[in-house]
Amino acid sequence: MHTTHKNQQSPSRFGWALLLLAVATAVFLRVYNLGSWPPGLYRDEAFNGLDALRVLDGNPALFFTANNGREPLYITLTALSVALFGRTVLAVRLAAALVGSITTWLVYKLGRSWFGWRVGLLAAWLWAITLWPVHLSRLGLRTILLPAVLALAFWLGTEAYRRNQPRWWLAAGAAYGLGSYTYLAIRFTP
Repeated sequence: MHTTHKNQQSPSRFGWALLLLAVATAVFLRVYNLGSWPPGLYRDEAFNGLDALRVLDGNPALFFTANNGREPLYITLTALSVALFGRTVLAVRLAAALVGSITTWLVYKLGRSWFGWRVGLLAAWLWAITLWPVHLSRLGLRTILLPAVLALAFWLGTEAYRRNQPRWWLAAGAAYGLGSYTYLAIRFTP
């Protein structure tokens, strides 16, 4: 007999609408006027942009040594953005804005799996509108990748524990392993 875990229950239509509104709000707060606000590029953003140009010139790396060293995932995403949108402030910041927006959904999934859909919805709204997640999503910095990767890894790990299937364990391990390519602070998480 298969039983549904209480935290796996789906929200009502109104709950889904609130989640969609939270994600839309997150996207708006992170993308609106992104190319000009905040004005100019911060020093670290400029280094990321320069390294993205090096990647586009055929010089990818597993670790970028400029600016005291940086992990490659954000720079690779920035290179993709620069390839699509040109050498602009918007292109340097777009990866962070999109990752910050997607994290809204990931935070919902994690909150839902641990505490139920209402807590997941509250967590998604808090991520969508609070100062630091919005601010860090509007700067072209790699720090925004860490919450996304950790939320994904913890959610997949929770699902792996509940389902006890190898593919879920592999996905959780891969997501956590991806964290090594995001931001130095991942080393404090074990």
